[in-house]
Amino acid sequence: MIARVSAFVAKVRSLVAGRRADREFDEELEAHVSLISDRYVREGMTPDAARYAALRQFGNVTSLRETCTDMRAFAPLQTFGQDLRYGARLLRRSPGWTLVAVLTLTLGIGATTAIFSLVQAVLLTPLPYPAPDRLVVPATTFTRLATDRGPVAYADVLDWKAERGLFEAVTPLYARNVDITDGAEPERVPAIRTDDAYFAVLGSAPLLGRFFTPEDNLPNAPRVVVLSHSLWIRRFGSDPHMVGKPIELFGVPATIIGVTRPDAIWPSDAELIRPLGLGGQPDAGILRRDNHAFMALARLGPGVSIEQAQAKLTVMATAIAHRDANRADTGWKLHALDAYVVGPSLRRTLWVILGAALLSLNPEGEP
Repeated sequence: MIARVSAFVAKVRSLVAGRRADREFDEELEAHVSLISDRYVREGMTPDAARYAALRQFGNVTSLRETCTDMRAFAPLQTFGQDLRYGARLLRRSPGWTLVAVLTLTLGIGATTAIFSLVQAVLLTPLPYPAPDRLVVPATTFTRLATDRGPVAYADVLDWKAERGLFEAVTPLYARNVDITDGAEPERVPAIRTDDAYFAVLGSAPLLGRFFTPEDNLPNAPRVVVLSHSLWIRRFGSDPHMVGKPIELFGVPATIIGVTRPDAIWPSDAELIRPLGLGGQPDAGILRRDNHAFMALARLGPGVSIEQAQAKLTVMATAIAHRDANRADTGWKLHALDAYVVGPSLRRTLWVILGAALLSLNPEGEP
């Protein structure tokens, strides 16, 4: 171990020393050649013949010098430095071409870096929820519309909740902006309405206060809201005493009961969460199978794969379509949440753009 460290230190010193080390090698080599030459002269050879014989005894001096340099220094770094100096000399001879080359490299590297950052954020970084691979988005397939990302009916969500072993938790979502009308300035913010299973699906605990209970979701329950972490910071200055305080939405008061942790909401732009108020026994209009007014979010049950859940949903959807004329030519499609967020078209587009940016740095496809 000590020998390796010593060799490493010696290589670093040689790298720093640079040309001085080469001069010392040449001087030492010349001293040895002179000693051998003097011995040959004393044996009767002419000075020129003696020097030639001494050099032959040493062999290929150039090869010996290169071998010694490789042993005492980081040859790849030295070679890189030589190539760099050579390239700099060529660029100085053609300033116009140099400017074009530098601009091309700058744009290419900048574009590639920006696109890779986008690809990493959108495609490579996992979603910020516990066990994100178990989060799924059930959607309706509409044959006539050629889509498998359609909204769902509230009756569908109730069926999924009742199917044991399918989902650990499932929740309906209804997105709608709300107006906060109290405080210094009114503000319109993106919001969602959901039920008490929402935060169980996301696997999140409150930062402050609590989340909804089944009682909060009843039609005549007191009005309550949960603030997103971003809204709590931006509008309420991270006040730790906001729980229990009133907030006015559309001119109607409600009570703040909790604040979420960062990255604990989906869709991620929502800033306010309210109960749907559909607990108990919803009316017949809400339960219509063709009332596709909601999104849904679910967490797969323990040990249930997305393929197994999809197979069960397909059987359930087929049975519903047979007995309900409003559901003809429809089905259910289960999307992994990360795939649903990005979508197949955007995923392909990002990879193609990244490939094109990489090719711009190597237009001839050279390795």
